[in-house]
Amino acid sequence: MGRVRLSIGGKLGVSAAVGVLLAGVILAVALAVTRHVAEMNADAERAGKAYALGLAANLALDRMRVAIKDIRLAYSDAEIERLGGALGTDVAEVGRLLEEAAAADLAHRQAFVTIARDAAGYGETILEIVAARRKETAAVADRDAAARQWDE
Repeated sequence: MGRVRLSIGGKLGVSAAVGVLLAGVILAVALAVTRHVAEMNADAERAGKAYALGLAANLALDRMRVAIKDIRLAYSDAEIERLGGALGTDVAEVGRLLEEAAAADLAHRQAFVTIARDAAGYGETILEIVAARRKETAAVADRDAAARQWDE
């Protein structure tokens, strides 16, 4: 093995080249880490948005459950109409929120699509119950009118 004899200028040149190489490596690592952190932040932001939308959809579903209980206990047409209108709004809101959540969180897209499909079926069933309850109150009103006429 031969020994390389460099003058002070050569030694300084080699050390400067090594320093520039190390600075380049540090810069490349910093850029890669920054890009990775930015991607992770974007993923976390999308997941947070999907979580917030899912939570809002859950609250709307809870309002729907409460409203259908109230409809089952309601006796007046006005009350049934008011609650039925609110239910129609909630059904549409749940669908919109779950579609937005599916678009925001691609990792859980299929789960949100399945929940949206099930919620739409639940909403259709609820609206059928509202329609049946309207018919029921109309039939009760007709029966009461007929009973009043009979009594006269």
